[in-house]
Amino acid sequence: MEEAQLSVVPMVAFLVKEQTISIIGAGSLGTEVIDALYHKGHRRIIATRRDEDKLRDLRHKYSGIGTTTDNKSAAENSDVIILAIKSKLEEESNMIYEVAEEISEYTQGKLVISLAAAKPLNELEHYLSKSRVARVMTGINVKDEVAAYTLGENCVEEDEEVIKYLFGTNAREVEEEHLAGRTWIACDVGIMAKEYEAKVKALTDSGLTKEDVASFYAGTLRALAEGIESGKTGDEIYLSVAGPKSFTGDLYDSMAKEGHFDLLIRLVTETVKKLK
Repeated sequence: MEEAQLSVVPMVAFLVKEQTISIIGAGSLGTEVIDALYHKGHRRIIATRRDEDKLRDLRHKYSGIGTTTDNKSAAENSDVIILAIKSKLEEESNMIYEVAEEISEYTQGKLVISLAAAKPLNELEHYLSKSRVARVMTGINVKDEVAAYTLGENCVEEDEEVIKYLFGTNAREVEEEHLAGRTWIACDVGIMAKEYEAKVKALTDSGLTKEDVASFYAGTLRALAEGIESGKTGDEIYLSVAGPKSFTGDLYDSMAKEGHFDLLIRLVTETVKKLK
């Protein structure tokens, strides 16, 4: 059984390379999906969005891909469809369902992957009842991130390998309710970036150049990532830096006293609750 499973993976990857993949809603996230596919040599791509000028820019940047403002045409001429419709919790909350209904006639028997947050599989499957539907949550740096995915009821074994071809072999299957946690991490990248900018300002005000700060932080963050990947916990990394009576320990105590970490926990909890 194990040998059979191992033989399926390269075969599926080979077949997907020959398939056309449409990205419906090629905004920021959709464009990053295109970039990840293009980076691995995939050229059978159709991108859609409303703005003709933006589509022209995509054709210029990613030579050889197809573009159109017609979602139906893209779905009809694709083997796999990725819904990269921007999802908001309130405004335009039904747009993805409108698009799903619009293309449903052309997605029968095909794999449709939704990247939208807080749009559950059962509701997507209502509009795409004759399709195989899955949800994927990833960050804006698609080709470098670890995605989370949940397969719908109609999905088959090969669909899992298609998702790993598209979003990385390290993508992890989770229960649908836990996709909200992966979405928080995607949001947190933006928050961390704003925190970084605040620190850059303070450090450049102290005399360091932006180039030096960027270099120091990039190296430190790479080392932090390696520590996390090796299995170290946050507490273990902290203790390796914060010795007795250290500056780091004093900083932590001050931040804890101001409620910084309590606020973070509350933000994570409230955000995940909204996204479920």
